[in-house]
Amino acid sequence: MTTTTVLHRRRTLARFIGAGFGLGALPVVALDAFPELQPTSQLAAVAACGIPYVPIPLAAMCAGMAVASESRASRVLWAAAAGAVLVAGVRRFTGQRSEVPTPSERTLTVMSANVLFGRADPRRLADLASGVDVVAIQENTPLFDDALHAVLAAEFPYQLGTSQEDAGGTMLWSRTPLEHVGTGETRFTSMVATTTVRGLQWTVANVHPAPPQMGSRRWSSDAQRVLDLVRPHLSARLVIVGDFNAIEEHLTMRRFAAAGLRNAMGGWRSAGAPAWQPSWPAIRVWVPPLIRIDHALHSGSVQAWRPRYTRVRGSDHKALVAVFGAL
Repeated sequence: MTTTTVLHRRRTLARFIGAGFGLGALPVVALDAFPELQPTSQLAAVAACGIPYVPIPLAAMCAGMAVASESRASRVLWAAAAGAVLVAGVRRFTGQRSEVPTPSERTLTVMSANVLFGRADPRRLADLASGVDVVAIQENTPLFDDALHAVLAAEFPYQLGTSQEDAGGTMLWSRTPLEHVGTGETRFTSMVATTTVRGLQWTVANVHPAPPQMGSRRWSSDAQRVLDLVRPHLSARLVIVGDFNAIEEHLTMRRFAAAGLRNAMGGWRSAGAPAWQPSWPAIRVWVPPLIRIDHALHSGSVQAWRPRYTRVRGSDHKALVAVFGAL
């Protein structure tokens, strides 16, 4: 076999591999460009979770084409394209705001955690709640509620919400009195309450819309019900935390952004809080989480620092701690 034949076969293989990566990424690119396609099926909603990772196969495709190119100019162009895609991917996971304003008395700190049917370690959550004003729990069960009460009640004497044997229990714990404002018509409990912290009134929503595994249309409509729940409070000092069962690129989260809500991950950079912090699945220490479906949103009258995400033994979600400031 001649050297020319070997080179030709290698280039053919590189073209085949590059095209495979490109074709594999194409459906996900389409779901990013046309998000209204995401609720059409459960497969589409789940496949859209790969949107943040699209630069990887696209860069691999360009690299394969660079290897397969026969002219030096083509190799340079494809290699430059691979580098540009990688840079774009890295920029996607970096933050925007590097300046850190000084926190003041006009701040609210919230911890949020999905406790996986009440299996999370309540003492670890109590440790994370140190210095927090409000604790938001999803998948709160009666037994877990009792366990958390034993470690939190002294510091957080005010509770509001539900505890259920399935994933539907949602609870708020607060250092200051809570007033119930509304409950959404979601599969799992989603609710809104107000509380006054250091002289300022805040509206806090703890939400848990259905996942796409329950059906893409249920997933989409449940998120819309959450938006309907919080929409009357958009002019208030509103913060929304919880398990949204969606990444930022999902149509459901884009609807929140279109309504004027902002994601705290785009806020001021804080210590230990990089921009790319996937929160699920986090059940195994040796398996890295892949996507961020636990979020902290806020209205336009609120500024935010990037949340800090931390593993909690027993849960498949990382807990988040978010700091908000009144403007």
